[in-house]
Amino acid sequence: MTGIFGKPPSAKSTRRQWALLAMILLTMPALAQVVFGATAATANAKKASTEQAIKILSSPKEGYDISNINMHTDRSIDYHGVVYHNDEASEDKLNDEHSAGHGQQQHGKNRMNMAMYPPRNKIPDVNSPQVKAWIAEIDWSKVPNIPVAAGLAPETPHFPKCPPLAEMDRSTCWWSCYGCTAPTDIITCPSANTWGLTYDDGPSWVTRNMTAILQEKKLTATFFVVGSRVLEFPDILREQVAQGHHIGMHTWSHSGLTTLTNHEIVAEIRWTEKAIRDVTGLTMKYVRPPFGDIDNRVREILRQMGYT
Repeated sequence: MTGIFGKPPSAKSTRRQWALLAMILLTMPALAQVVFGATAATANAKKASTEQAIKILSSPKEGYDISNINMHTDRSIDYHGVVYHNDEASEDKLNDEHSAGHGQQQHGKNRMNMAMYPPRNKIPDVNSPQVKAWIAEIDWSKVPNIPVAAGLAPETPHFPKCPPLAEMDRSTCWWSCYGCTAPTDIITCPSANTWGLTYDDGPSWVTRNMTAILQEKKLTATFFVVGSRVLEFPDILREQVAQGHHIGMHTWSHSGLTTLTNHEIVAEIRWTEKAIRDVTGLTMKYVRPPFGDIDNRVREILRQMGYT
């Protein structure tokens, strides 16, 4: 039987590819995942029952109360793995008017000025002066010369297509096609029976339902957010931060990063970083690649931009 990639794949490879494809088809806001596991809301619950684990998880972690931070102070602090930087211009970058943007009704105050950012759900333009400045910050001599991955199909150009097993270059450490992880990847919690809650693809209206449940249970979680969603729901992202949740990076357009050029990867990450900082004053430290799609080319670019 011929596989979807042209030659008979192994059963393991086939399962992985179908699982990745299913993630596209079933993607919804704030989808819970444990791939490349996160580190927020963790506690050592060795040999503990589920009830005991939840009790340990509900104990607040010592640290800063983000809700009390003045956005215009001169402090720079580390909060649950997120670095807070003072940015005097942040509030100037927000719209105070109720508006409708790109057909999506906008509610509340301090809405984003969408004209200042790339189009939602699209790979940002790499020829803009801002992106060119970000590109110039990278030492490209250190980035491995790994080809950009092909798309699975015309309708999914940024979902990676694996080559036949015999043609794979395993030195690229490509997770999507053969499950390779690097020592620098966070793939599990640091100790046995440690728990973490992680959610992807928000913020959205669904987020408030989820955070209400988490508040009721006295739990916090890691939310890997998409830059395009931040434009739509900046107030919800602020609420998440104020409630003590940990925020991570999930790119601008939710494209498989191995299917993007070097410059497109920079644009995806930096525009999302900028949107999150404009809303919250925070700069992320951790990135979850959409679909887990990462190889050593992508890793090095992310590393130079300060991300794990």
